[in-house]
This record gives sequence, structure tokens and C-alpha cells, in this order.
Amino acid sequence: MKKRGLIFTCFCIMLSVCACKKDVEESVDAPYFDAEDLTVNKPQYAADGYEFPVEASDNVVWTAKKEGTDTDWLTLDSFEGTGSGKVVFSLDENTLPASRTAEITVDAAVESIGASWRKTVTVIQIGTAPMILVSPEGKVNIPFKADDALAFEITSNIKWSASVAKVSGDDGWISIKSGQSGENSGQIVLNVLENATSDSRTATLTVTAYEYPDVTVSIEIEQGYSGMQFTMTIPGMSGYLPDGEAVMTLSDGSGLDVTISSDGTGTSLSFYDMLSAGEHTVESVTSGGSDYAMGALIEVDATGAVIKVESWDQGLSAFGGDTPERPLKIEDFADFEALRTAVNSGISYSGKYIAMTADITMTDTPWDGIGSEERPFDGIFDGGGFKVDGMIIKSDNMTPHALFNAVKGTAGNRAVVQNLTIGENSSVHSTDGYVSSVAALVSDYSDIRNCVNYAPVTGEALSGNGSKKIAGMVSNAYGVSIVIENCVNHADVTATHDSNNVNDAGGLIGNARSGSSSEHIIVRNCRNYGTCSFAGNSGGILGNIDENTDVLRCANYGAIYSYRNSMRVGGVVGSVDVGSDIEISECFNKGNFDGLVNSGGVVGFIKGKVHVTNCYNKGEIKLNGNANTGGVVGHVNDANPVVSYCYNASDFVSKNGASGTGGVAGMNTAGNISCVSYCYYESGRGFVKGAGNNTDAPGVVEALSAEQMTSGTPFSNWDTDIWNFTAGEYPSLKNNPED
Repeated sequence: MKKRGLIFTCFCIMLSVCACKKDVEESVDAPYFDAEDLTVNKPQYAADGYEFPVEASDNVVWTAKKEGTDTDWLTLDSFEGTGSGKVVFSLDENTLPASRTAEITVDAAVESIGASWRKTVTVIQIGTAPMILVSPEGKVNIPFKADDALAFEITSNIKWSASVAKVSGDDGWISIKSGQSGENSGQIVLNVLENATSDSRTATLTVTAYEYPDVTVSIEIEQGYSGMQFTMTIPGMSGYLPDGEAVMTLSDGSGLDVTISSDGTGTSLSFYDMLSAGEHTVESVTSGGSDYAMGALIEVDATGAVIKVESWDQGLSAFGGDTPERPLKIEDFADFEALRTAVNSGISYSGKYIAMTADITMTDTPWDGIGSEERPFDGIFDGGGFKVDGMIIKSDNMTPHALFNAVKGTAGNRAVVQNLTIGENSSVHSTDGYVSSVAALVSDYSDIRNCVNYAPVTGEALSGNGSKKIAGMVSNAYGVSIVIENCVNHADVTATHDSNNVNDAGGLIGNARSGSSSEHIIVRNCRNYGTCSFAGNSGGILGNIDENTDVLRCANYGAIYSYRNSMRVGGVVGSVDVGSDIEISECFNKGNFDGLVNSGGVVGFIKGKVHVTNCYNKGEIKLNGNANTGGVVGHVNDANPVVSYCYNASDFVSKNGASGTGGVAGMNTAGNISCVSYCYYESGRGFVKGAGNNTDAPGVVEALSAEQMTSGTPFSNWDTDIWNFTAGEYPSLKNNPED
């Protein structure tokens, strides 16, 4: 946002304002939901038809429900909808002396972008004991022009009377216009005269029960004065607005004379004209013949005081980021550069929302990346379904390189990168590794969602270290509470090396490790279509799991090629080196293998407490070696893994003879197949046995003919809530269908 030259005409300003406002209100990338909590007071008698509104954009789905116990006295009559609507509820009579409280929560979401909100409405129903509730309560501030403008709602179960007494100011400046007395619920309206003095003044409204003098409620009222100076303070703004006299233009086209002053903590704008209560947008500030774009949302109370100013971001020189509805905008490549500079200089975006508003083509070569291991990106970035193209990454060291070099959140504010596509005119290359397209290093409390990659990723070793941890989407996921979901890679991923160093490479993710047994890394609903050429721990989805990572409902379609024999390669996961109740479930592979050992159709190598369940392989396996390959899992390194409810329907070709191979599981170091149960492989496809060199057994592993595999008859003990069995087709996963 830069200076825009001389002052535009009022007509042009108003057109620009309307266009900006319409853009914010109608953008499908910024759904709206009113999540402000609410308290409502209701009398003790039974009644139907109580309601409160739900304000939401048309793509927001919401549902209301009661929370807590002992709430049978409240019934939800209308409790769900899409877009704006209302929740309707009814109450039974409260025959108890005390009031009672129930909470209604309204949960709203736009599942396609992972957005969610919650609104809590507290319903208080008074009891049979004498009670008076007044709203608003506590202290009320009103402007100096407030004639007939002040009303109070009374909720009660008794007769009451009201009085108002001035505390300061002239006699008669405040009086009761209507509602001096009443029974049960009612309203009090005060007549307030304009305050033409130079001092504020106060009064007290008292509501008292006729027969119960101890039941009393008092409200303090303060009225501002004419000529009061108001101040809008913008923390963190430095050097953007020049000090001195200026004109502040609002979204309604009005202009206010302001005085600007700045110090090391922020900028203040002082003015005398009183703004009406509610929200306003400050569109621009004009000073010295130059117009400075603002776009700041402010909130004004009844006294004219500015009680809230939308956050200013020094890095992007813009307001916003406090809510998904008003994010900081990435509109062009210059904004991307500004975000990179801000994050890399140490500015935190924790809890801040940032959104792309258009496809962006990068123009510098190479792209340095946003964040670092020491200064990670910690905000919420929404690509809005737009594309970043022309991104060129060239790395010659082991530091993370990607669009986002490093992403890391906190338990209170998760870091998110979502709804983003990397275009086919981009490319990622490394001579030492640690590269990917979207995010290189993803650490604690981070989400990577709904991202797509078309940029080819290559690693060519020119040093002894080799190209390690390269992938189509995320090179290394390392930390607790990480979720990578609904991501797709279409590009080729190639890692080559002629030494004995082992790579961690994957179509989606290179390496994954969580340091917590209770907060696993979750990889789910991901797909790879790119060809993967590897030289080490490698997989169509994930190359290597060090520890505590679950892979759920993922699929690989890409062909897999190997450059060396000393590797662990799987259609979905290459290697699980340390297992701690790891789940690899409802996954499948349809990509062909060529020239591999220690490999499996779904998982190449497993060790420890690893559960491979409800998975299958249809990709052809060619083995250029003579050891440890299986149709579903390859090298089973000990007796702890569990392989169950899996099948293999692929061809197997051994170029040099093969020992320790099996239609379902390869070599088992424990010397038995106790880890395998209720698994099947198709006979006549090249595998001699189902598990290594062990004899097949019912309930363990069995060979079935093609006719039996496609009969449509459910396999023994298989869960038909998970599997589809259709005549003429191989079994398929209900929650992970093939394309």
C-alpha cells in the first residue's frame, strides 16, 4: 500500500469504497459468522417462541445444541440452518425460588476451507423468588446529544418502580419519560437533554421492588460533553502517516479534521467531531496533498470514544488479520515479498489471518522462502484456492527451502497453510536436500491442508551429505500435533545419489517424527500422482516415519523407480523405523514398482508397534534383487507389527530370484507370521507364498483366485462398514475410493 498521489474526487473515493466493501462482503473466500456471545434474561413462566438471530454468509452451515446437565426445562424448537436464520426455543415454568441457567452453543463451519466458529448464548430464567434484571447493566455511557435515546429492558416477576437521580450536572438534564413503574417485564425510557457544558455529568437509575425493598438494581449513567476530543490510537504504526494536520475519510464519504502524532509505540489521530456509535471504516488519510490508504475497521461506543481499532501490520503496511472475515491480503507478488521480509525479520503473525486474493506469478529467481527454523511462519495463511506460479527454488545447502521454509505454531495459536496451489511453471531443485514445494520444515501445532503441487522437485547430490528429506509437499514434519490433510502432488519427485547415504523422500512428505506418543502427526486423505525416482527411504506418500505418525486414507498412483538396492520403499510409506502404536490404515497403492528390494506395495519396512490395517496394493512389483519384498509390507523386522485385513492383487516379477518375499508380507526377522491375520493375495500373479517362506494358513494369509477376489462376497471377519464388496470388482475402501 503506497502513496497514491493527489486527492481523488469524492465521487471516485465513494466508488472505490463501495467496491472494496462489496469485495469483502461477497468474497466466497471470507465466509462470515457472527460469533459474539450473548446473554438473554427470561421470566419464570412457561413460554414458546423465544428466539435469537444467527447472522452468517450463505456458505456457512450451523447447528445449535444445549450444553450441560439439568437443562430439560429448555427445548430447542429450531436449531440448524445454512446462512442467516434463527434459533427458536421454549421454556418450562420455573417453580424454584432461584434462577436457572442453560447454555446454547451454535457451531458453524465451512468444511471446504476448514473454517469453524462457535457462538454461546446463555439463557437465564428467573425463579419464583423476587427478582429484577436490568439490561443494559452496570455502567452506561451516552453521547452529549442523547435526547430520548436511552432505554432499559426490565425482566422481573414482581411489581417494581423506577427513579433517576442526577449525581452531577444541572437539575433536570435526565428524567424518566415512560416506565416509571411496572409489573413483571417492561421497559424504562429516559429523556436525556443535550449536554452543552464543558464537563461530563452522571446520574443513577434505580429500580426497586414494591414489596421487597431489599431487591434493588442500580445503573450508573455518564453523559459526555460537547467539544470532547477523541483519539484513535494505532499501536505499532510507525513512519506510515506524517505528523501534523490531516483529513480522515470514512466509508460514508465524510471527512474529519484530525491531528496526527507518532512515537515509538504507535500513531494517534485526534479529532473533535463525534462519531456515531457502532462500526466505521477509515478509508484513507489525506495529508500534505498525498492520500494514504487505510482500510481500518474501528468501533465507537455511545460516548463517541474509539474503543477498538483493527490491528495494523507493519510488515504489509495494512490493517486486518484479526478475523477470517477481514484478513491481511496478499494481492500481488510485492505483498508476498513484504510478507517474506516481515517474517524473516522476526515479525510474528501468531493468530493472524492472511489470505491470497488472486493468482500470483513470482518474478524473482530464486525464491528465498518465508521463514526459517529460527523464525518460522506462525500465522494462518489461506490461499483461497488461488495459484502461486513461476516459483523457482535452488538450494545448495541443508537449510529448509520451499514457499514457506518453516512453519510452526503454538498450543494456543496453530500455524496453518491451506487452500494453495503451486503451479506447473514452478520448479524446486537441491544439491543437498531439505526442499519441497509448499513447506519445507513443519513443526509443532501446524496444519497443512488442501494444498496441491504441480512443481517438479529434484535432488542431485553434489556433496557427501546427499539429497535428504525432499518431497512434493513437505520435506520434514518434525514436532507434536501436526496435521497434513487433503493434499495432492501431481509432479515428479526425483532424488539421486551415488553414495551409501540414505534419503528420506516422498511424493508428499519426506520424513515425519512426533516427539509425543499422545500427539501423533496425522497424515490423512492425501494423494500422489507424480512419478517418484528415489535412492533411499522413500514412499509414494511418505518416505520415512521416525516415530509417532499415523497415515490414514491415503493413496499413491505414481510409478516408483529406484537407483540403488539398499533402500526401503513403499507404495504409501517407505520405512517405519521406530513404531509406537502407529496406524497405517485405509490406504492403497496403484503405482508400479521397478528395481526395488526391502519394499512393499503399501509399506516397505516396519519395526515396532505398527498397525497396517485395511490396506491393499494393485501396483506391479519388479524386484531387482533377492530379499525382503511383500505385496503389502516388505521387510517385517520383528514380531511386534500387526498386518491385518489387507490384500494384494498385483503382479510380481523377480529379475534375479527372490528370497524372503510374500504375496502379503516379506521377510519376518522373528521367523514366523504371527503378526499377519486375515490377509489375502491373488494367486497366479508371481508370488509363491503369502508371507516370506512361511506356509499359508486360514485366518492368517491365504491365496485366492481372481474369481474369489472379485466375487463380491465379504472376506472372513472383514468390516463391511469399511469395505465395499461388489461382484466383478476387487474390494474397495468406502472412505477412500479410487479415482
